[in-house]
Order: sequence, then C-alpha cells, then structure tokens
Amino acid sequence: MDISNIGLEERTLGKVIESRLAARPDAPMLQDAQTSLSASEAWHRALSFARTLDEVGVGWQEPVALMLDNHVDNVLCWLGTALTGRVEVSVNVAYMGEMLAHVLRDSRAALLIVEASYLARVAEIANSIPDLKAVIVRGNADASIDFLSPRSSLVLSEPLDASWQKPNSAPVAIRPWDILSLSYTSGTTGRSKAVLSPHAHAFGHAATDGLGRTAPGETRFVVLPQFHIAGRWGGVYNAFLRGGCAFIADRFHASTYWQEAKAVNASSSQLVGTMAEFLRLQPPSEHDRDHSLREIGVMPLPKEPHSWSERFGVQLTTCYGSTEVGCVLSTVLPVDDSVGQPRGGYDIRLVDQNDCEVPVGQVGELIVRPLLPWTSSVGYANCPEQTMQAWRNGWLHSGDAFIKDRDGNYFFVDRVDDALRRRGENISSAEAEYLIAKHPYILEVAIVGVPSEFQEDDVLAVIVRTPGNTVTELDLAKDLSGMLPYFMVPRYIRFVDALPKTPTEKVQKSVLRAEGAANAWDGQAAGFNPKR
Repeated sequence: MDISNIGLEERTLGKVIESRLAARPDAPMLQDAQTSLSASEAWHRALSFARTLDEVGVGWQEPVALMLDNHVDNVLCWLGTALTGRVEVSVNVAYMGEMLAHVLRDSRAALLIVEASYLARVAEIANSIPDLKAVIVRGNADASIDFLSPRSSLVLSEPLDASWQKPNSAPVAIRPWDILSLSYTSGTTGRSKAVLSPHAHAFGHAATDGLGRTAPGETRFVVLPQFHIAGRWGGVYNAFLRGGCAFIADRFHASTYWQEAKAVNASSSQLVGTMAEFLRLQPPSEHDRDHSLREIGVMPLPKEPHSWSERFGVQLTTCYGSTEVGCVLSTVLPVDDSVGQPRGGYDIRLVDQNDCEVPVGQVGELIVRPLLPWTSSVGYANCPEQTMQAWRNGWLHSGDAFIKDRDGNYFFVDRVDDALRRRGENISSAEAEYLIAKHPYILEVAIVGVPSEFQEDDVLAVIVRTPGNTVTELDLAKDLSGMLPYFMVPRYIRFVDALPKTPTEKVQKSVLRAEGAANAWDGQAAGFNPKR
C-alpha cells in the first residue's frame, strides 16, 4: 500500500475509523465466531467502553492494561482506549509471576481488563503492583476475586459486558504524535522494555504490503494473538485501514486452518514462520487448495517458500519489522530468502559497530531513520539510557544483522543482541536467566538457542545446581513450567559443574552454542510438554 501521499495528520486510528464510517458504515468490519459488527456498531461499542474508562478515572494518555484472549471484545477494548487518547498495554496471556508483575508494575496501569481465567495469576502478585486501582473482568468472576477485598485502593468494576450498554464517550482529537500503545519487547538486553508507539507509527506498520493485502469488502483471517502488534496492527488494523473486515480466530489450529479460513470466506491472512511450518508438516489433504485465501503474509518465510506457495495455492508475501521500527522492508514476490527491499518513507543503512556503513555483501546492523516524524517508536518508557542507546547518532538501531545484495534485496542474518525466537515468541536470554535463577536448586544458569526443526530456536538451559542438590532434569522442568510462560520453558537441560567464563567472569555463550544440545536432556523426547 503506497502511503507516500497520505499526510501525517491522517495517520491516526481515529482518522482511519472515521473514513470507514463515511464510506461503508454498515459493512462488516469486525467479527469472531460469536459476533459480527459493522463499522458503526464497532464505533459505538468502543466508545461505550470508553465511558467505563471515564468512570474509572483513566485520563488522557494514561495506560490501560489488557490481558485478554483473541476475540472481538479484545479489539473493542483497545479500540476504545485508543480512540479516546488513552494508551493500550497488551499483556501476553502466558505471563505469570514476576514476568506479569513486571509488565503491570512498569506500565503503571491503574486499570486491568482481564479474562476471569487469569485472575488467579493476578491475585498471586497483587501486593507487588501498587499502581493497580481497578480490575474489569471478562467472564464469570467467582471466588477468585477475593484477593481484591482487603485492599481499599483496589476496586472491582462491573463485568466487561456491561460496558457495551453505556452511552458513548465523546471521541477526542487524536494527533499522530499521541501515544497509541506501550508494547513490551522481549527484553534482548535485560528486562522487557515498553516501546512507546505513536499513532503514526502504528499506521505505517499496518499499511505494509508485506503483511498480505486485503481489498475493500474482503475478510482478513486473524490467527495471531492480539497481545502482539503482529496480530493487533498487522492483522486487525491492516484490515481496517484497507476497508476490509477482520475475523478474529481464537487461535491458530494447524489441522483446520484452511477450513476455518474458507468458512469465513477470507482472502488474506498472516502467519509467523513456525505456523507455516506446522501447515507444511500436515499430511497432504484435499483442503490444501480448497479454500478462499489468495494471499498470506509470513514472517519469516517458511522452508522452500515457492513449493509452499505452490502446494497451498496462495501468494506469499513477507516483510521485516520490529516493535521499534515498524515494517521497513517488504516484498510481495519473495526472492529466495529475502525479506524484501526498503519501503518508502525510511532511510535504511547497514552499519558496523561504529555506525559506519558496510559495503554491499557484508553483514551489518540495520539502522533506520524515518523521513516523517512520529512514524517510528519514540523510545522506551522509563528507560532513558536504553532509549539513547537505541537512537544513537540520530538513527534507530534495530539490533538485527542483515546482508544486502547488489539488487537491493535484504537478507536477515541474526540478532545482534543475544535473543532467541521460539514458537513465534521472542525470548530474551537475559530475562529467562533472571527468572530461572530464582529456583532454589539453581546456582547459575545460561540460556542459548539451538536449532529447531521449525526454523526457529529451541531453548537450551545450561545449569549449575546448588551444592549437594540432586534434582533431576524432569523435576526441574516441571517446576519451571509453573514459573515461566510455556514458550520459555527449556526443551533441553544440561547440568554442568561450572559455566565457561572469560577472565572478566562473563559467560562464554559461544562455547555453549558450539556444544549445542549434545548430551543434554531433551524434554520433548521424554514426553514433557509445557502447557499453555
């Protein structure tokens, strides 16, 4: 989608929805298995929800935390939050314990909207999130809300369904530089950080062709979670922006993906690379081409993308982006493993560790400078030093290494920082180590990624146990599954007497990566599968 002629003032969520109301107010815009809403109906419900925000006392540019599953209600909540100048904070529904507490504490959200099924997790950390003043529950809130009673500052609001019945809150004039969301990264250099994303930044991310294109009146099949910008902006906002309808699936189901898309007559969709691999590994079926999908954006591309495209009869698109920079590289016709060429609106360079540009064909870190203001993130909340480092020398540093060929195609090489990607989730080794080290039987731990059969990483934990401890790998893995999100629980565990270190006592992760998973306990082979 060419956005070069779209002025900065038009790049807000409010302007996008207003244009839908003017052009096709009664056409379907938002659906799930239970609900179908036109643009005017979604507008009304979103602003009705905003009335609840007024009553709770959430002010201009103040955060609202959402810990919700995939459904229309989730979208209405972040839509109503954004249309009235509040800041949406989507929380990964797999978070628990200290990871959940960190996000709620760091965001300083006074209000949390949460599924009833996750209330127990909030109860466990209630004493460590002092800024939380109110909780709105989706679903049947039973005795699990008792933890609210002893705290006079913590008030339970009415169930979420009641919000749709209220008079509309008045929409406000949103400017492209107003903050739309705080999106928590994987924390590649430590604890997870909150990316400050203005409205103009989200607009640019949603508009890229590399995510898959939805024509006016068509349906986009959204299977990615709404707590990630890939699902929220790349899926739902993408459909809104292009005049289409977003159908929200509860989650991705490899065995029925094509049938589900056909049932809603979807023309486009979006997957992460692991999902595409799961589809490739499904037995050949009559459903492989018996569907309505025309185009799918996949990031990163699956193995043998051209044969994948041929088998399923869809056009593949792809792009490169991040929470901080948005989607700055994209392609509709993938060239080998390229993620495409630069989109209009950005200066892009590949540089060495001193920010000097590297020659064509050499590996360098991708750095970005938007041509229009406010069309990338503006930093990390509560992290001035990290913000200055990311924006070094006037360029936003992606932390990702690329190679560019002579035709201008860009090829992803690796993370510059020490991070992993597993099951579609970015994992900070630093954050995983911090959490795992809390286990009483662990003296030291180092986390590295090892190759997975799904073109991602599997997690290897190299562990020094506390003296005299004989805990087994299986018992430790079971304990960690109660402390960590499922995707962060190590598949491989290796016990060692000492971690390899430099003279300055830094762990030599290059040594651990070279050793790989050899001689490590394999949880998958042992039949251990952490629950979601």
